[in-house]
Amino acid sequence: MAGATVEVRGVRELARTLRQAGVGLEQLKDAHAKVSQIVARGAAVRAPRVSGALAGSVKGTRRQSAAVVRAGNGRVPYAGVQNFGWPRRHIRGTHFLQMGAQTTRAHWMAEYEREVEALCRTVHGA
Repeated sequence: MAGATVEVRGVRELARTLRQAGVGLEQLKDAHAKVSQIVARGAAVRAPRVSGALAGSVKGTRRQSAAVVRAGNGRVPYAGVQNFGWPRRHIRGTHFLQMGAQTTRAHWMAEYEREVEALCRTVHGA
């Protein structure tokens, strides 16, 4: 599914710098996992509900380079249509993924900042 993105600039550079400083990037994955879970919870509560399958399909993933939130799967193929809409079919998008990121922004930004600061403190000489 094509997704909406919230870009945090400098993540690749941060990962490269931490790797050069000898910090395990598993910790950066953990930070992204925490952030994606915050956004996923925010998006799930805003997902349109008939059976609850769409809300149940919203998941945050753990990656080294990004916090990614996805909705939909083989059993919920309509996630993209519900989020973005389908004008030819007169279906208006609800933008629940974007709203999940926007409404939880203060929380996930604070968490990400805490996690990155903790990683930076592990660098010898910092």
